[in-house]
Amino acid sequence: GILVAKLVGAEGYGFYGLVAVAAQFMSYGNLGIFNGLNRELPISKALKSREEEASIYDAVYSFTLVSTILSSILFISLIGLFENTSNFNDGQIIAFILLIYISGNIESFFYNSVKGENQLKVWSIYVSVRPVLDSITSLIFVYLFGYKGFVLSIIVSKIISIFILSNYYSGSIPSFRISKKINKLLI
Repeated sequence: GILVAKLVGAEGYGFYGLVAVAAQFMSYGNLGIFNGLNRELPISKALKSREEEASIYDAVYSFTLVSTILSSILFISLIGLFENTSNFNDGQIIAFILLIYISGNIESFFYNSVKGENQLKVWSIYVSVRPVLDSITSLIFVYLFGYKGFVLSIIVSKIISIFILSNYYSGSIPSFRISKKINKLLI
């Protein structure tokens, strides 16, 4: 952390803060659907209902896809609306925000699925290893690309996490299907 701070500097942390905060606010567009997954999936597993499990995954996948697209469109529209007064006028900043947001949603789907599937050993190892992965990628990318590498390291770390978690994903292959189950998961 100290080495990264020295290499990034105040301007780099400002750039990182702008991107990270915007991406974090965009994630509220998921409206807690992953909490619904964590709540409902273990219940359906206890009832040994494969159909119910599949419908939960379909609902979470469908809602996440729609909310990601709509939140991204809303973000880009707001940027365009306030273009003259916004700090987001740099195309790279917008791209970084969207990449962090989209990769974060994919990672969250697999992260919560591993938890919901009761793969707690895999989940605990992942939670322990993830900070090390973040540190290694940030050191490498900050060294190579400066403060923009700091933001790139977040994206790369999320993509690596997606690959790791997807290898342990044991749920059904979700399909796009809008259903009433979405409402139940959101409530």
